[in-house]
Parts: sequence; C-alpha cells; structure tokens
Amino acid sequence: MKVDSVSILGLSSIIGIEEIKDEPNLYNVYPTITTNEVEIYSATFSGKGFIYLSDALGKLILNKDLKENKTIINLHSLNEGIYFITIIDENYSKTFKVIKTE
Repeated sequence: MKVDSVSILGLSSIIGIEEIKDEPNLYNVYPTITTNEVEIYSATFSGKGFIYLSDALGKLILNKDLKENKTIINLHSLNEGIYFITIIDENYSKTFKVIKTE
C-alpha cells in the first residue's frame, strides 16, 4: 500500500481572547546574579507593598514590608542556588529570579 498524501481537516475558532500586553517594569531587581546583595528599585513606588524571598522549592525565606523606593536584600547567609523575589504592591505583582553564587 502506498500513501501519496494525508489531509487533516479541522475547524478552529477563537472567541474572547484578549491581546497580551507587556506590563511595564515598575520595579527593577539587580543584579540577578549575585554573591551578596540584591537591590530592588522603583521609580513609581506606591507607598505600600511586600517583598517575599523564596527558594527554588517554594520555601519562604524572607517577607519584608516594602517601605521605600529602594530596598536592599542581603543574601550573604544563603547557600548557592536559585531564589525568587516576589514584589506585591497595590497595583502590581511580579516575581524575579535571582541566582546566588559564592
């Protein structure tokens, strides 16, 4: 038996899908690869927010009130690895990946 061509027919419709827009970077986290400290900065700080630091397994290591437009988190006592910093304020929520090296 010889097959010359195969055709697959189908019907597809998409209803109610909103365009995904890039949200502005309201916060900057740097450096993302560090041996000691990470700085969190916002030019549009709303005055109230929270910072959560967790490890790659999701274990919460630090939670801190965000009180200023610039905050420094010291990672010196942590082991090498991947960590996640989640920033939540009144109108914004985003998670950043940070790599801690020795």
